[in-house]
Amino acid sequence: MEFNAKKLISEINEGLTQKGQSKKDERDVMHAMINDPTFKTAEYNNTGEVVRECCPHDNAVQLAASIINKGASIPSAEAQELANNMQFTKADASNLVDISKEFMLGYLDTGRKISLGCKADSDISFMLKETEEKVAYFPKKNEDGTYDKGESITPAHKGVKASSPCPKHLKNKK
Repeated sequence: MEFNAKKLISEINEGLTQKGQSKKDERDVMHAMINDPTFKTAEYNNTGEVVRECCPHDNAVQLAASIINKGASIPSAEAQELANNMQFTKADASNLVDISKEFMLGYLDTGRKISLGCKADSDISFMLKETEEKVAYFPKKNEDGTYDKGESITPAHKGVKASSPCPKHLKNKK
């Protein structure tokens, strides 16, 4: 089966009728990414030079080879050959999506900012945001038509603050 992650991402984007979450789309994008050896991303420095390339397929194959090598005590070369011939399943993709989400949440709990890396057209990072309990007051209508002071309480909770400044290499092009 041929996998084309970029094409799938475009198809989902073009057919988008709502911005809500789709676990199926999450899984399908991950499934395509880890099975498509042509899907690559790059990270850029401030001058626009590529400093790192990432191929999710290659990363997944390396992970599988390591697991085969260590788990089954198979020599590295043989484990690598087995992993190279592997096609990852939708269940594998779902597991990777779950691991990715739990990593993000766990890392944010450290209090540190996590950067998704400076890409060709984005520089996105996330930080944990602690929101304190809030009390909002509003006019509450009584049965007799008079008004009292109503109260709405939002409990303290954790959220995420996103940062996405213009990448420096795009600013430097001018």
